Amino acid sequence: MDEQEGNKQLICSDETIHNDIVDYVESVLNVSEDYNTISEIFKVLGNPTRLKIVRILREAEVCVHDLAHLLSVEQSIVSNHLKVLKRTNLVKYRRDGKIVYYQLADHHVVEILDLAFQHASEGTS
Repeated sequence: MDEQEGNKQLICSDETIHNDIVDYVESVLNVSEDYNTISEIFKVLGNPTRLKIVRILREAEVCVHDLAHLLSVEQSIVSNHLKVLKRTNLVKYRRDGKIVYYQLADHHVVEILDLAFQHASEGTS
């Protein structure tokens, strides 16, 4: 089968609207107004350095100096990425004297990260 024949099979030749399916999907889509927020989260996690930071924070609570060392980048670069991660509520921090420790904001971030890595590893096997 050539490529054109394969593409033709994907086109719906019947112009019937399946109202039950359309109504259900519209009701689900209208439930959430959070598409912009979700899109922003994926954009933030789309940066490899921020993704590495989140991966590190999945394993341990760490300070900026430790993150900079682990990533082999300047502390200012890490600080800028942490600011973006905090803005999207993916990361939170606590202060212990002069040291600020960073951690993932909640279990949802861990779940998103774990699912993404699982999906990536399944795609390569």
